[in-house]
Amino acid sequence: MASSSSSSNLLYDAFISHRGPDVNTLAKQLYKFLQERGCRAFLDCEEIEGEDPLPSAIQNGICSSRVQIAIFSKGYAESPWCLDELLLMLQQTDALFIPVFYDVQPWELRHIWNVNSQYAAAFFDYERQGRNLDKLGKW
Repeated sequence: MASSSSSSNLLYDAFISHRGPDVNTLAKQLYKFLQERGCRAFLDCEEIEGEDPLPSAIQNGICSSRVQIAIFSKGYAESPWCLDELLLMLQQTDALFIPVFYDVQPWELRHIWNVNSQYAAAFFDYERQGRNLDKLGKW
């Protein structure tokens, strides 16, 4: 799934990945900020219309963006959807990746085995519940 698209194939300047309930306001403000400065940004609640299937629209948004922005919040890792987006974003070798840490510390993502990390708790829950076991190593 790694992208090899040229800049002529890019539909967006930026893709914004976020956990809606955690940072919906921040994500919308960032989207508006980018739009006001002439950037074409992809934010799921702003760019998906009508009958457009969500997974393909998001995958297309990620693969056709110059910049990938992940807003890491406390609940980000609780969403398999967010983790799948993150995995796809990191596979885009020709895109710039920008992490934004919202009410979390970078170490919480790096040290997912730390019991004080919300991210560790989410991964332990996936494992304990037997959910997404095939993806845990990739995430």
